[in-house]
Amino acid sequence: MTSSVKFAVTTRSRLRGVWRFPQMFLSSRRIRRQLAVTPGCVRFASIIAGPREFWTITVWETRDKMFEFMRSGAHEDIMWEFGKWLESFWLMRWRPTTEEVGRWSDATLGPTGQGRKARARTPEEQRALDAVLDALPVLKASAGPEGAPTYDTSPAARRHRRAVSGAGAIVVRIEADDLGQSLWAWWDIRRVGRRLTADGGVLRSVTGFSGWSDHYALAVLRDEQACSKFLCEPAQQELHERWGDRCWMMRWQPENEFGHWDTLRLRREPLGTGGSAIPVPEEAARAAALPDEE
Repeated sequence: MTSSVKFAVTTRSRLRGVWRFPQMFLSSRRIRRQLAVTPGCVRFASIIAGPREFWTITVWETRDKMFEFMRSGAHEDIMWEFGKWLESFWLMRWRPTTEEVGRWSDATLGPTGQGRKARARTPEEQRALDAVLDALPVLKASAGPEGAPTYDTSPAARRHRRAVSGAGAIVVRIEADDLGQSLWAWWDIRRVGRRLTADGGVLRSVTGFSGWSDHYALAVLRDEQACSKFLCEPAQQELHERWGDRCWMMRWQPENEFGHWDTLRLRREPLGTGGSAIPVPEEAARAAALPDEE
């Protein structure tokens, strides 16, 4: 099965102390129950990485559905408590890529490249559209190739993407069938974590589990080439051969960032390509100096 995926959201929460663990754990269970019945949520996981560190990964069909979820139910209630519970918080939105291995619960999440083809405009229609857009410069700035304004083509979205462009993320998931397999899955995901920690292109990495069956590794890398290289390494190929489609790996492109991961902010990092750092473009530096827009 191939799912229609627009983007994913990862969050990382670091608690003020271990005494907040029971509250966070119970709140995570409430949010998982809400996600399970939320339209437009394709996949989700609530991950424990340590006594003070929690992660979430949610994959969505549309932004509207994601925003509706954030403003309702258990998620809305718990967000009011986060200020008292958390020492730090980091949120990142990601766009899918075609670099995907395996399946997440029988689904592939990468783009299929299929879409509705726009009808060609007549010369009269094109002149009328141009006249309207020329009279509305704000609308024109958000117009895409088809002439319609979209989130992806809006100035704000382009600015956010430029501020974090060049980086990439890898998510690895191993699904075990029983408790015995779960021990091997945990061992393998920890080995993935150690390889990521040893990689000079990795800015941050973490491993954790969601229940007894699902084990995850997530890493933010300095450039896209490092992500692609990691996925193609023999160790990852052997991992997939051992677990089959129960091992899922995917590269994601950054879209928008809020907060920080232990002082890391991609918009502050000199991100590069081909494994070497490059200067941050002046336009991206100006965007990075702006306050977060959510």
